[in-house]
Formats: sequence, C-alpha cells, structure tokens
Amino acid sequence: MMHAEHPRLFFIGLFQPLGCIWPAAELQARLAARLITGVWKPPKDLRAAIDKELAHPDVRQLDTRATPSPSTIRRSGAGSSPRSRESADERTR
Repeated sequence: MMHAEHPRLFFIGLFQPLGCIWPAAELQARLAARLITGVWKPPKDLRAAIDKELAHPDVRQLDTRATPSPSTIRRSGAGSSPRSRESADERTR
C-alpha cells in the first residue's frame, strides 16, 4: 500500500481479498494516517522490507485464477437447459 520511492503515496484498498474489502482497507487507512501524523514510522529501508515480504510472505495466498468464485455468474449457452431445448424444438416444427 506504500510506495518505496514516494513516501506520501498510498494505495488504500487496491487489492483483491477473498472476503469483504472494507476491514482491510480501514486498517490500511489507519496505518497511512499514523504515518502522516508521525505516530508510526516505516522501516528505514522500506524497499528492502517490501522485497523481503514479496519473497517470503507472512501468509500463503490462494490461487483463485483456477477456481471461479462462488459468486461468479455463469451464463449457459443457448439451448443448454431442457426448457430452452424444448422451446427450440417447438420453434423448428
């Protein structure tokens, strides 16, 4: 959420969670507010901290590209349901 070369540039909520985005985005906003107000200081070498996290993440990410989300809307092709096949058969008679 923070850019190593631009200390006042934040990307809050720019991620794809498996659940609701709001709690995590709120935590990011709170961290940014603490940095802006001077309550929290980032690591001295933020680039190294970012590189370390990317190489060895604290959590294992799920690969959701292979499995569609349960909320994914799937559209069947024309004539794929028994009812639409019936209607198509009736129209061709």
